[in-house]
Amino acid sequence: MLALAALVPSIARRAICTGAACAAAAAVSQASSAFAAAPPDGLFPDCAPNGCVSSQDDRPAAWDNPWEYDGDAASAQSRLVAALTSTKFGGRVLERAERYVRADFDGGADVAEFYFTPNDDTVQFRAERRDGADFGANRGRLEKLRIACGWEKLPVLRNRRRTFIVGESPFDSFGPAMYDRDELGFTQRNLVPAEANQKEMYGDLDPRAAPWRKPDPASAAAAAADRGFGARLDELVRSEADDRVRSR
Repeated sequence: MLALAALVPSIARRAICTGAACAAAAAVSQASSAFAAAPPDGLFPDCAPNGCVSSQDDRPAAWDNPWEYDGDAASAQSRLVAALTSTKFGGRVLERAERYVRADFDGGADVAEFYFTPNDDTVQFRAERRDGADFGANRGRLEKLRIACGWEKLPVLRNRRRTFIVGESPFDSFGPAMYDRDELGFTQRNLVPAEANQKEMYGDLDPRAAPWRKPDPASAAAAAADRGFGARLDELVRSEADDRVRSR
């Protein structure tokens, strides 16, 4: 009897929720679920080998410059949402937080994420096709979206290793971030410096750079003499400074 008595009020409450009341409750539920937390530390996962573009994956096939905006982050986010949901792009916002926006395009075929870096005026992004290659569609869409927002690309210095000496190509690499994985499934990016391939992490990866050669004895002796002269000069300067202090 007690269980039945406890069940009756809940049944009654569900029966009362009809019409406008249920519609309002659903709207509130959808609005709350549309706001989600940003990715941990603002870092997106690496791209799959095809159909993806990201400002945080520095492999040539996936990478593109992050964006730089003027003003505050809230206004910039509103501008981005207004642009991507316009008829020109036909996007739909799936999730939205203080510094994070997730949207899809082409009826859900493509998904894009945007992160507004704290204490900065930078937008990081990642966009991919859910199934199969996009043949550059996401890269082209995001470039048009950036232009529609009136933002600039942020220049980034990278350690690029060219496959072909004559110019850059999608086959180039940028040091430790590679598709290759070790026997445990980790990429160079996942490893700490002590575990990573030292040549990839710290070596000179410019194919046009001259190979390093050990100094010959004469050069080593000259460098040692220079260091000795510098040490003697430093000692002389210190002693002169000490004499001036003692003379006072």
